[in-house]
Amino acid sequence: MPSFSLSTIQGYVLDRLDGNSTLYTSPELTYVINECIGVISLFTGFFKNTVQLPGFTVANQRVYTTPNGMLAPVIISFEGRQLQRISLRKLARARKNFLTDNTTSFGPPDFWAPIGIGMFLMSPIDSVGGHSITLTGIGQPPLLVNPTDVIVLENEYVEMITAYCAHRLPLKIGGKIFADGSLELNEFYDKLKQRARYETWISPKYSLLRTALGANSMRPAEGVAAQ
Repeated sequence: MPSFSLSTIQGYVLDRLDGNSTLYTSPELTYVINECIGVISLFTGFFKNTVQLPGFTVANQRVYTTPNGMLAPVIISFEGRQLQRISLRKLARARKNFLTDNTTSFGPPDFWAPIGIGMFLMSPIDSVGGHSITLTGIGQPPLLVNPTDVIVLENEYVEMITAYCAHRLPLKIGGKIFADGSLELNEFYDKLKQRARYETWISPKYSLLRTALGANSMRPAEGVAAQ
């Protein structure tokens, strides 16, 4: 898989913006590029990571915070044994006392339930503590800061980044420049749909209304379901 430096990606973005490095400064380019990489990672899961819960489990602690480096866990293992993922609603129905059930009475944990993407709990609760927890899932992509910083990406992801930036950066300008560049958003959505992990999702349909005088007017159309 090819790798791209921050300066290379910035060059691709500027090519879509008529090479105007005065209007679109390097700090702005860097910020929006990192923003887009984060968005793409959440939808596609292209950057996978495995991290260890720091400090091990704590006796009788119900809820744990997702550690740094992990955006959304998909698999959680307790002492090397994979736990079954379950929603809080289903867990509450299956175990009415899940908030108090512990490993002393019910044996090792066998379920984990996400609380948003920033926290999770295990059931039964570890009543002893000191056990290792490993999380695998969508990781936090590396932050590009210096021109020589490198990220490994497929070519299509770089195309998505340039389309996103070509829409996003002219926001500060407005008028026809923004209106014309904003159409790049549809290209970004189209490519994102092809890579998204979700079976169905809603994406806004964006279009421009041309007036009799030839001016552009931004008009978001109704949302459409992805196929």
